[in-house]
Amino acid sequence: MRIGILGGTFDPVHFGHLLVAQDIREKLGLDRILFMPAPRPPHKRCVAPFALRCRMLKAAIAGHPGFAFSDIEVRRPGRSYTVETLTELKSRFARDELFLVIGADQFRELKTWKQPERLPGLARLIVITRPGTRRVKGIVPARRVTVRQIEISSTEIRGRIASDLSVRDMLPQPVLRLIRRNKLYQQQIKSGPRRQRGKR
Repeated sequence: MRIGILGGTFDPVHFGHLLVAQDIREKLGLDRILFMPAPRPPHKRCVAPFALRCRMLKAAIAGHPGFAFSDIEVRRPGRSYTVETLTELKSRFARDELFLVIGADQFRELKTWKQPERLPGLARLIVITRPGTRRVKGIVPARRVTVRQIEISSTEIRGRIASDLSVRDMLPQPVLRLIRRNKLYQQQIKSGPRRQRGKR
């Protein structure tokens, strides 16, 4: 099979994530997109607990034949690095072809990741680009794929919920129900994103 790997905090998952995954799947002819939430990302401060982020992600992709969920990173002790995750996936899916899907900003910062030179030997790198964006240079080979642009972000959703504004058209209804049931994102986070130079 041809398997795409899409990681992130998904805090919360929204229609933008799902649209990107579907675009990538169709344009590359992938059999499956594997959604992989990060339990302890070195570059962001998560708001919702990991267990709830997993529940929201599972609810968002439930019933989609081409989407699947993986908790592989949480079962590894300590901080997870992409190169280690891909090594484990490569051993599990030895006969399959893996595609690591990352954003242009992530590709630009690839030199700060752990052993980035090993990534192309474990999976084909796919860099998501938006219409009209400038070409990003990287330190390893990658294929750029232009996806449809949808102006939704998890940060905006959290802010709107904290301000008691509607987000019903920004994310799947099962996800919204989990947010309301667990009273997530009702307070604005005062501190900014965590500045940490840890490698991914």
